[in-house]
Amino acid sequence: MNFQDWVNHYDIENTKDAALNAYKSLQLYLKQTKQDEITWIDSMKQDNDNKYHKLSDLVNHISKQIDPASVKMYYNFWKSYIRFVHGIKIYSEDAKMFIKMPKIIKRNREPLTKGIIKELCLGADNLRRAEYIVLSSSGMRMSEFLNTEQ
Repeated sequence: MNFQDWVNHYDIENTKDAALNAYKSLQLYLKQTKQDEITWIDSMKQDNDNKYHKLSDLVNHISKQIDPASVKMYYNFWKSYIRFVHGIKIYSEDAKMFIKMPKIIKRNREPLTKGIIKELCLGADNLRRAEYIVLSSSGMRMSEFLNTEQ
């Protein structure tokens, strides 16, 4: 299977985009660490434990730049890419021993108070004011609001 087949095996367009972003982050890592993809992949094939060390280095490097939840998602795409395109199997039990995923920090979120919403509306134009009122009264997220059909 080649790269394009790997991307196309995902059915949903957003998943394809996420896979491409994960691949781009891999390419950025390789560029920043001055490594060639073919050499990097070949070194994974030479030694069974080496693939886990390589992935661990990748996770550690990328986790300094992006959110921990994104790192976990990208990691799953990297595993899939390495398996489907290059034929290297990554076993979860072995990976757990070598690869330490960054912890996702839970944030306590609080809803906006009526006073804050009122201040937002006072400083906004009519379109934004309507948007804020719809969002606050319906409990929709911004992404849900933007995806509504008109």
